[in-house]
Amino acid sequence: IAQNYIFEVSADGESWTIIADYSKISSDRITNADNATVIIVDPDDYDLDDYLYVRLRNTATSGGHGGAISRITIRHVLKGADAPEIDQAPGKNNTTTEVIPSGGADKADDDQYIVSTSNGIAYYKRTVKTNHTNADAEFLEYNSAGVNSGLRFCDNDRQLIYAFDTSDMLSAVITFALSQNYVLEVSTDGEDWTIVADYSQGGKVPHLTTGGNNTDIAVDLFQYGAGESGVIYVRLRNSDPSQGWGGSISQFVMNYSRKAN
Repeated sequence: IAQNYIFEVSADGESWTIIADYSKISSDRITNADNATVIIVDPDDYDLDDYLYVRLRNTATSGGHGGAISRITIRHVLKGADAPEIDQAPGKNNTTTEVIPSGGADKADDDQYIVSTSNGIAYYKRTVKTNHTNADAEFLEYNSAGVNSGLRFCDNDRQLIYAFDTSDMLSAVITFALSQNYVLEVSTDGEDWTIVADYSQGGKVPHLTTGGNNTDIAVDLFQYGAGESGVIYVRLRNSDPSQGWGGSISQFVMNYSRKAN
């Protein structure tokens, strides 16, 4: 969540408990998403019977830039009888993890991106612009990057994180169109990161103060554990957070495959 948020939970949809209130963190009213944060709610911490209600609202209803939400991730434990067979083996804890992509859960919508089908496998190609049109919104896990008509940019300590659901993919290569002082990293858990590309070469290259170094970086998600994790996080940031001209991205092209329907 981000901006001027109040985040609450309830067992009945009537009596609410405030979990997070940005106005208690800062008296300044924010007009961007630079305060983006992740709020974790464990339903077991509350007196629930059947439902957990969650409410997001504005700290001041007279002003704009109210509470904003970009993604929900649900992790849940299934009772033994309901758990998938793979979790029934001795020593397993019957735990499953599901990442719900906002706006992208319906794989049927991907039919428009099929370029060929062969031997029971469908091959897809999808080009996603990353600018103020927000065509990449369904993939954004975290975003404090600036944006204009041509790209998203991670000046100073700004950054963005994309999450790609690979749970039913057979292959996935994504090519990122980058420029400026970029560091591109991947992770299977959003915590431990592997650097894929660093324009500064670890600080050996002077900080760029112009554009012109546009490049395409192809990342094979399955080389970084997508087959085991079912999800890959990709982070773009600045090689030197104390300066501007941070990593920028204008689009990414997804080439992936699935079993044909």
